[in-house]
Amino acid sequence: MEDKSYEIEGLLVIFAMVFIGISISIVLFSSFSTEILSGTVSSLKIIIPLAFLASLVLTAVGYGFLSALGLIYIKKSIFEETDDYKLQKSDRLIESMRKRIEELESEREKVYQTLEMKEEKKPVVEEKKIPLSKKVTIKKSTMKDAISNRRNEILINLNISNYTDEKLPLEIKEWIPAPIELLGEFLTLKPTETTISEEGSILSWHFDIEPWEERVIYYRIALFIRSGETVELPPAELRIGEEFLDSNKLTISGR
Repeated sequence: MEDKSYEIEGLLVIFAMVFIGISISIVLFSSFSTEILSGTVSSLKIIIPLAFLASLVLTAVGYGFLSALGLIYIKKSIFEETDDYKLQKSDRLIESMRKRIEELESEREKVYQTLEMKEEKKPVVEEKKIPLSKKVTIKKSTMKDAISNRRNEILINLNISNYTDEKLPLEIKEWIPAPIELLGEFLTLKPTETTISEEGSILSWHFDIEPWEERVIYYRIALFIRSGETVELPPAELRIGEEFLDSNKLTISGR
């Protein structure tokens, strides 16, 4: 509800001034009433006080009216807020709150940074890589050919074992140099690729070995060397991804 107290105060001032003016008029009029009634006072002597009285009353009323207007203006200026003033006050309050929020955010960020600096870094435990030799093995050996009776023919076997719980994709390469001749007979697993040249032969196998499985590859070769002479068969190369593993070398003597 709108406050009307300042209007009531203004009206009271006006009424007070009017009352004062009327009271003064009554006093002056009573002082001259006797002389007016006895006829001893001239008309000029009556008109002048009456004019003075009228001007005094008008002055009192005007002063009271101006005083009331002044009170109203002062009341509005001090105790009432205009829309612009309310908007400015609201903007100042919002700006103050925004600055305080920024200060709190800055303080919180500093606390976080301090906690991060004090936090002990956990040691990085590097995962130990199991060497390929611990996962699989490949061994090369010879055995006397029980099928052929020829003295210069030898059976070569490659023994591959998987010692893990994983299925591993294998790639095996075998280099057979001259004067060893590959007879082209494979008793178990045939090579995926065979390359033959004057320098020798290259055999390649690609297959998967199951967990804890053992695979044996047999192939037959022929030697064209004299008795007592020896020839070296290089190690076979086993590959799993980017890891390599070599088998043992094999030295073969002529018969």
